[in-house]
Amino acid sequence: MPDSSFLSFVSGALGWLYFTAWSASFYPQVILNYQRKSVAGFSPDFYIGNPVGHLSLAIFNTVLFFSQKARGQYAERHHGSIPTVEPSDVAFALHASTLAVFTLAQALYYPAPASQKLSIVNRITLPIIGVAMLVLAIVVGAGWTSLELLDWLYGFSYIKLYITVSKYVPQAYLNYRRRSTTGWSIGNVVLDVIGASLSMIQLVLDSYRYDDLVGGVFGNPAKLGLSFFTFAFDGLFLLQHYVLYVDPSEKDLMKRVNERDVESQTRPTEVDERTPLV
Repeated sequence: MPDSSFLSFVSGALGWLYFTAWSASFYPQVILNYQRKSVAGFSPDFYIGNPVGHLSLAIFNTVLFFSQKARGQYAERHHGSIPTVEPSDVAFALHASTLAVFTLAQALYYPAPASQKLSIVNRITLPIIGVAMLVLAIVVGAGWTSLELLDWLYGFSYIKLYITVSKYVPQAYLNYRRRSTTGWSIGNVVLDVIGASLSMIQLVLDSYRYDDLVGGVFGNPAKLGLSFFTFAFDGLFLLQHYVLYVDPSEKDLMKRVNERDVESQTRPTEVDERTPLV
């Protein structure tokens, strides 16, 4: 086994560094919302989906870290290796869930343009996800299926990955539609990239420590996928903010948004196959 006290120390340091960066990434958006007293430019798919995604991650990380049953099932499938879930993973998921719920409360309190609505896709998908996971919990708990606790937990990891994509795509589209990133904190994006980088390095190191490099990396789809999608979408957001769009003043932007809202309210609404889903 390549594990050693030194590698264990490095892994722990990486974990708490990524915890710090990723946890801090929530605060720039919270502060920006408070300063502007508005969530104009902040996608509803993001602030509504984010609590669902992080609560799913919290369930996955917490149960897989503390449950001997889940850890035993993981070991059976990975030649005796232990899950690559660390204390920092649990702490981050719980902190992120709390901040995501707080940000949602902000969004419900502060005004937003009428044109900013939850996408049709998520209006349909989110309730289905909730019902499906509840039914699966009952079926697995009652032993009515060959699926195990670990399979149920993996379901939450896939929910987190879906939410990550389904919150980022509408935000990127909203920035494109407004030709602006005003209302969307770039500080969040920068810290997000730092956190994802440290998290990915820790995942690879832990997999090596546990002598299961490939299985360890792919055996934690939530951590792997979260870092991958973070790199992809944050790269797009950085491009939008620093290259594609030169933000107008806040006053001019809000005037433009309000004019668009008035126009949309006075114009008949037609819904057909060309109506965008987000």
